[in-house]
Amino acid sequence: MANALAPPSRRAVEPPEEVLQDHTQPSNISVHSDEALVRKAKSAIAADDKKREENEDEPLRRKPALVPILPTALPRQFEVTLWEPGPVSH
Repeated sequence: MANALAPPSRRAVEPPEEVLQDHTQPSNISVHSDEALVRKAKSAIAADDKKREENEDEPLRRKPALVPILPTALPRQFEVTLWEPGPVSH
């Protein structure tokens, strides 16, 4: 796989088959979600909304509430691929 941080002129062009193959490889992810993370997200949202208001930009549509993911809702670590749904269904 080419170095994604290399300048565009130095990146090797990968054949589509290799790119698709890379996307089928599983990745391990871990979840960290708590009230502190929700507070940080809400603070960032408020700052963004204030800046948008100052710039007279349209407000963004947002979910009505942010809540942490319960520890029992997901395993601490699990494997996913780009093409498969995760362990939580909506």
